[in-house]
Amino acid sequence: MKNKYTYLLPTIIALALAIGIFVGGKLNFNDTPEKLFTTNSKKDKLNRLIDYIDYEYVDDVNTDSIVDVTVNSILEKLDPHSVYIP
Repeated sequence: MKNKYTYLLPTIIALALAIGIFVGGKLNFNDTPEKLFTTNSKKDKLNRLIDYIDYEYVDDVNTDSIVDVTVNSILEKLDPHSVYIP
């Protein structure tokens, strides 16, 4: 004898999937689909690293200070007259 509610589980799963697709379509992602599947450009590596540290690092990190140190280190490599003023 079959349970009369056997259709309920597939219906709930289909409804949850449809809601997930709808909500996912409404979210505002900064990355375009082309950018998600390409390799990182050299300019984008620093941004991705800072974002990764900001979101995934265990402790709270002041990313502004990391950016300041990084920019100053980069400018020191150029010449003695290049200066970053925060």
